[in-house]
Amino acid sequence: MNDHIRSLPNARVIRQRLQWIGIFLVLGGFTAFNFSDGTQRLLSFWKSYEQPNPYRYTVFPGNTTVEQGAEFTASIGFDGETPEELILYFKTDIESEYRSRLLSQLASPINASYTASYLAPSLELNNALSYYLSMDGFRSPIYRVDVQNRPRFLDLLAVLTPPRYTGLPTDTLFYPFCAVEWLPRHPTRTAGRVKQTR
Repeated sequence: MNDHIRSLPNARVIRQRLQWIGIFLVLGGFTAFNFSDGTQRLLSFWKSYEQPNPYRYTVFPGNTTVEQGAEFTASIGFDGETPEELILYFKTDIESEYRSRLLSQLASPINASYTASYLAPSLELNNALSYYLSMDGFRSPIYRVDVQNRPRFLDLLAVLTPPRYTGLPTDTLFYPFCAVEWLPRHPTRTAGRVKQTR
């Protein structure tokens, strides 16, 4: 009876399909573990593939905040191989397209651990700026420089006097400081000299 069932055409087709499924599972498991990056790209087909950046680098200053009208200069240090072409791309919030500037190599690296350092031309900032660096076609992340109107003090002194019942000492703050945390309705004395405006 078993021989008769095995000889039926349907049984033969099922056996062949099971063999193919087994081969596919073995090859799929082998591929998933040995070529995990390729498998990951295959399984996430809706994402565009971007080749990883081969350079090891540090961008200065990265995300930062500067005073309105101050000059901003981006620089980059490489640890190991350096690109042949290095371009700074930047745009303000009101621009739709990035502008570009070539970076120049510094005679001596910024940090002793870097093999090479590059410096971008200075930009006078009046508006916030987004920028990134292109290294032989590979891009750094996009960094942001925010612009603020900062107080124009040469000196500023704040003397904070706590109530006597607290037993706390008088606190003195010297500029620059960004905030004064103090009890409401308690005495504060300030004295300062203002910078000359342009």
